[in-house]
This record gives sequence, C-alpha cells and structure tokens, in this order.
Amino acid sequence: MIAWRYHALDPEGRERIGRLEAPDERGAAETLRGESLFVLSLAGEEPAGAPAVPARPRRQRLALVPVTSKDRMLFFRQLALMLRSGLTLLSALSTSARGAAKPRFGAALLRVRERIQAGTSFSQALEEARYFQPLEIRLIESAEVSGEMDTVLQRLALFIERRADLRTKLLTGLTYPAIVVAVSIAVVAFLAVKVIPKFAAFFQRRSLALPWATRALLDVSAWVEANVPWLVLGALAAGVVLALARRTPRGRVGTDRALLSFPVVGPLLVSAAMTHFARTLAMLLASGVTLLASLRLTARTISNRFLAGLLEGAGASVLAGNELAASLSHPAVPPLVGQIVTVGERTGSLAEVLEEIAAYYERDLEARVKRLMALVEPGMILVVGGTVGFVYYAFFQAILQLSAR
Repeated sequence: MIAWRYHALDPEGRERIGRLEAPDERGAAETLRGESLFVLSLAGEEPAGAPAVPARPRRQRLALVPVTSKDRMLFFRQLALMLRSGLTLLSALSTSARGAAKPRFGAALLRVRERIQAGTSFSQALEEARYFQPLEIRLIESAEVSGEMDTVLQRLALFIERRADLRTKLLTGLTYPAIVVAVSIAVVAFLAVKVIPKFAAFFQRRSLALPWATRALLDVSAWVEANVPWLVLGALAAGVVLALARRTPRGRVGTDRALLSFPVVGPLLVSAAMTHFARTLAMLLASGVTLLASLRLTARTISNRFLAGLLEGAGASVLAGNELAASLSHPAVPPLVGQIVTVGERTGSLAEVLEEIAAYYERDLEARVKRLMALVEPGMILVVGGTVGFVYYAFFQAILQLSAR
C-alpha cells in the first residue's frame, strides 16, 4: 500500500486535507469520491515499510517543460470551481499552486497570491506573472468590475478548450492532404529518376523505333533526371524567399492574404478564422468588455495577419461612428457574417448572434475537413495509379513492338 496526501473539497465547498492508504492513485481517487469529496490534488508519499524516494529529479525535469494553454485552461477551470464553492481567491490560488503539474507554473501562482496580498489586483498580478495572454487578463479585469469572476473564468476555460479543438481540426484538414501530395510526388520522382532510365537504356541498346507513349515517357524522365539539381535548388530558393517575406509585416500580410485565395486551403482558413473571431468577440462582449476593446483584443488573437488587419480597421470604423456590420464589409469576410451581425446590432443581442456565427462556421469547417479527407485518398489513387499505369502501358507497348520484330 502507498500513503497518499490529498487535498479535496466536500459537498459544502470546505477544504479537506488528509492522508490515506491505497494501492495506486486511481484507488485513492475512487476512495475519496466514495466519500463525496472532489479531489483537487493527490501526492504519493512512499510504499508502506519502504524508504522514502525523493521525487526531486522528476520535479526538476518538469521545471524545464513550458507552460501551455492547457495548463492555463485547467487553472481557470479549477479556480472557477473553487470560487463557486465558496473558497476565497487567496485560498483557491494556494490550492492551484500546490496542485500545479509544472513547478514553474505553481511558483508563478504563488507569486500572484503574494502580489494580491500586497494590494495588487488579480488581473495586474496575472499580467506580472507573464504566463497569461492579454485577452485573458482583460477578461479577468472586467470580471473584477462585474463581480462575476467564477462565470468569466469558466467561460475562459471553455474558450481555450474550444480554441485548441479548432486548431486541431484545422491542422487535420491541412496536414493529411500535404502528406498525401508529398508521397505522390515522391513516387512519381522515384519512377522518373530510378526506374524509367533503366528501361530507357534497355531500349536504346536495341535501336528500336519506340511508340509515342514510350518516347514521351522517356523524354520526360530524361528531362527530370537532367534537371534534378535545379528543381531542388528552385524549391529551396522559393522556401527561403517565402520565409524571409513572412518575417516582414508587409510580407506576412501579403502571404496570408494569398493563402485565403487558394482553392482548397482558403475556405478552410476562412471558416477557422470566422469561428475564432466570432467566438472570441462573443465571449468578450458577454463578459462586459466594450466593443472597441473587444475588437482590438480579438485582432491580436487572429493568426492570419491580413484578417487581423481587417479587424483593426473595423475597430477604427466603429470608433468613427459606423456600425460593426458595415465595418466588416470586405470580400474576404463572408456576407453571411455581416448580415447576421446586422440583426444582432438591431436587436441588442450581438454576443448571442456571434455565438451562432461561431457554431455555424465550426460546423462548416468540420464538414469541409470531412469532404477533403474523403476526396484525398481517391485522388492519390488516381494520380499515383494513373502514373504507374501509364508507365506500364508505355513499356508494354515497346516490348510488344520489340517481340513483333
């Protein structure tokens, strides 16, 4: 049996700290849940009768692991639960710090607690910790004014979780086709450079008048084999130029704008961007942040710098007295967004209609990814199979002509 120290909440929200013995962590957690306790943290001590083994090396390894959005999401969710259960902010921060999986994050939370004790606001203390995004800090600042800290924290945790899911869906839609295209190019290149030249030498030794298909195949193969270094250098040069261009603000905006016009990639990026834009803006507005500040913060979170610039321009247009729907009027923004935003502005339910927009474009993104995944595999079979089939056809034509002599 292993001794476990636990930190939990009872059904009334009171803290319970104690010790129990269980064979493993799952058994300890099930025992506590059987007592109607909500487990905040479990720490193993040592097997009964065995010498203590220091856990410091693992803690040192964890200290090198960076703090991620998942860590922040778990922190916000746990903090919301503890505040809703009646714990004070200082007690909740102490609990979160002790239960943090990464020592550097736990230490940062303890510093946040110390700054609050010294008289600093929660939002300012989080900003000084340097692990939190401007959007998260601004939301917590608005919650300090409205007094709905637990609601805003729960909303923020859900937002971070959904954003991670959205990123996963987008990467799935873009990565798999890229891999398939790369494999197809590799197969065709292997045939052109390694396989076909061997057959070409065979036919040349026999001075055979080749059919048109065989001649065309051998000519293409010879051209590819002769120009492989130039093709590789050209691809590398294009990659370097693109990377250098994206390091400048103007080049980043230009390449991001070009991506939106690509036949397959563009619609995926637009759906993902509209989902993120609408959901972020809705969350900020629902949390009490002003429209201008919400647009400014949302623009900072958009990875496509061209669309981010459009949002910044929309903020300036709203500041000049225009409606948001009119400010979002641009060919890169789907007309549906402007139409629904108009309804939200006129009915006073802008946050609600933005949530509807986010849900619609998230479903649209999922549907596009599914269609793309369904088309990529047959497309690869057609390209690679067609290439291999043409190679076989060309060579069998030549062999049949040779056997007829």
